[in-house]
Amino acid sequence: MEIRIGSSGWSYEAWEGIFYSIGEKNKLQFYSKFFNTVEVDSTFYSFPTKQLIETWYKNTPEEFKFSLKIPKVITHEEKLSAHSLIELNRFLELIEPLKNKLGVLLIQLPPSFNKDKYLDRFLTFLSNLDNSYNWAIEFRNVRWLEDSTFKILEKHNVAYTIVDEPILPKVIQITSQISVFRFHGRGKSIWYNYLYSDEEIDEWSSKIFEVSKKSKETYVYFNNHYRAFAVTNAIQLLKKLGMSKKEHEEMLTKLKASLKMEYHGLLSFVEKKDNSIEELKSLTTESRYERAMAIDEKEISIAGISDEELRGWVSGYFIEINFKNKIIKHECQDWINNISKSDFILCKHILAFMRKIPDPLITKFLEKMKNKDEWKFEARISF
Repeated sequence: MEIRIGSSGWSYEAWEGIFYSIGEKNKLQFYSKFFNTVEVDSTFYSFPTKQLIETWYKNTPEEFKFSLKIPKVITHEEKLSAHSLIELNRFLELIEPLKNKLGVLLIQLPPSFNKDKYLDRFLTFLSNLDNSYNWAIEFRNVRWLEDSTFKILEKHNVAYTIVDEPILPKVIQITSQISVFRFHGRGKSIWYNYLYSDEEIDEWSSKIFEVSKKSKETYVYFNNHYRAFAVTNAIQLLKKLGMSKKEHEEMLTKLKASLKMEYHGLLSFVEKKDNSIEELKSLTTESRYERAMAIDEKEISIAGISDEELRGWVSGYFIEINFKNKIIKHECQDWINNISKSDFILCKHILAFMRKIPDPLITKFLEKMKNKDEWKFEARISF
C-alpha cells in the first residue's frame, strides 16, 4: 500500500510569490522537494518532445512519478477510434524514456462520449491497451457510472478515476490494482477556483486511506490550481494522513498567509459576482480565460485608465478599449484570426489586461458588450 499525493500541473506562473519564489527558474525541481508525484496536463493538448521528457526525468528524484493525460486527439477528436490506437502507440514511443518514472496514464473522456453510441469502440480500445502501463479512465458522462462499466474496467485492469467535482456523483470504485483520485474543485463559476476546507479534506482522507488498503498504489491529484489552492490542499491531505514533514508544515504556514491577501481585478470580480462569469463566457472561452489567469502579472502594464478609454500592453501586445468610440484595438494572432472571421471572442491578452482594471470599469465593459454589434474590432500593430 502506497499513497502518492500531488497536483495537476506545476508550471503555473500565478503560483509565484505564493508557492514558488518570484522568477523561480526550475519550478519542477522545486515542486519535487515537496511532492513525489505530479499529473501532467500539457500532454493532453500536444505530444511531448523527447527533449521535454528528458528534462522532466533529469529534474526529479529517482522515486518521483509522473502521471500523464493521454492526448485529446485520441479521446476527444478520434473518440477512441481504430486510428486513435496509432496515435496512442506514437505517444507511448515518445514517453518510453520516462517509463520507470511513470505513475498512471489517464484516459479522460469528453461528456459527448456516450455509452450507448461508443461502447463497442470503448471495448476495442481497452482490449488493445499495453498492460505494462498503469491505466486509469475518467468519465465525464454519468451514463457510464454503472456496474456493467466497472466490471469492464476490472476485466481490463483499468482504474476508475474517483472524482470530486460539481457535476458527477462521488462514486468510489476499485477496479484495478491501482486507485486514482482527482479533485477538480467545487467552484460555482469555475471548478478550479476553490479551496477545499479542512473538514472536506478530513472527510476525503479517511476514504482515501480505506481505498489505499485495498490497492497496490494510490494516486491523488488536486486540479484546483487557482491561487495555488492545489498545493495547499495537497499538503493539508499529507498532514491528515500523517505523511507530512517539517518542510510541508513550513510551506503550509506560508500558503495560508497568502490566502489572507486580497485579490483584485478580474478574478476577484468573478468571485464576488456570480453572474459575471456567465457574461464573460458569452465573450470568450473557458480555455482562454484559464490561460489569461496564468499570464505573469509582470507581463501586464497599464498605459492609461479613464472612463472613456483603457490602454496598455500584455506580453508585448498593445490593447486599446475606447468606450466613447466603441472600438477595441489589439494585435495578437488569436484576435486577428477571430475578427477576420467576424467572430468576437476575447483573447487571453485582453482578459489578462482586465486583471489590472478596477471593478467599476469591468462592470462598465461587460454592460457595453451586451450591445457588441455596435462596436468595431480592429487589428493594430503596436508602436
